[in-house]
Amino acid sequence: MITVQLLMSYCLPLMLYAVEAVSLSTVNCHVVENCTNRALYRIFGSCDNQEFLRSCIGLDYMEVLSQQKYFRFDDGLVGDARYFLFAFNSLCF
Repeated sequence: MITVQLLMSYCLPLMLYAVEAVSLSTVNCHVVENCTNRALYRIFGSCDNQEFLRSCIGLDYMEVLSQQKYFRFDDGLVGDARYFLFAFNSLCF
């Protein structure tokens, strides 16, 4: 399980770096997905059901991870915009 934790805390953030700024194409999603599948194969060996394995370790697919990261980034921007708008209104009035 230490290897899985390293995969999720070290490798995935590197593979998903700047995903929130540039959306991944389908081909790029498959490339990252294949890399992750290969890592899971090396950790656990042959596994017939990748979906079951991913659900057991809590690893979503790359499309889901990139969308979550984008939405967190977008929410941060909207939250910052609300804060600046509030600060601007409180200074002006």
